[in-house]
Amino acid sequence: AASNNPDEFRAGIPQALLLMNGRLTAEATDLDQSRTLRGVLDAPFLDTEAKLTTLYLATFSRPPRSEEKQFLLEHIRKQTDGDQQKQAYAEIFWGLLNSPEFVLEK
Repeated sequence: AASNNPDEFRAGIPQALLLMNGRLTAEATDLDQSRTLRGVLDAPFLDTEAKLTTLYLATFSRPPRSEEKQFLLEHIRKQTDGDQQKQAYAEIFWGLLNSPEFVLEK
């Protein structure tokens, strides 16, 4: 049912599952298919923090908050090789795209 409050998300289970597991989200977070993700990860002028910030700007039009940045940078830096780090960025991007902030942003 529709809500009169624009900040209320009243989608059902099918909509949530489609967002989490649908083709659009899968392609957006696939390391081989996502132009956004590849552009960020392949940019030689972006360091780890700048890559994370760019994903936030692309998703929310804002940089990560201090606590978000600290938590996610720690996660990325725990990865032992480049492929694992790239996968960590893909997982972070998936989480951003599936977050209430992204779904509900006006």
